[in-house]
Amino acid sequence: MAGPTKSQDVVAVYDYLVGYIAEYQRPPTLEQIAKATGCGTASTIRRHLIRLRKRGLVSWKWRAQGTLRLCDEDEVEEKESIHQ
Repeated sequence: MAGPTKSQDVVAVYDYLVGYIAEYQRPPTLEQIAKATGCGTASTIRRHLIRLRKRGLVSWKWRAQGTLRLCDEDEVEEKESIHQ
């Protein structure tokens, strides 16, 4: 039986971010995301977040902790659905 695909992991990370930020009004750490989603280590989560940023779904300030945020729909010209 095969494990989750990279795309499924990215969706799991995004869904966790949406729920966490809605509940706590701040972003989780990479370690929190990794533990909650089971999608690997902090470095793996970082790669997933880069994929989400390339899709226009999240953004953050370079080298600034706690700046990860979900993008508004009007900030992105062509946002593709993550759940496709």
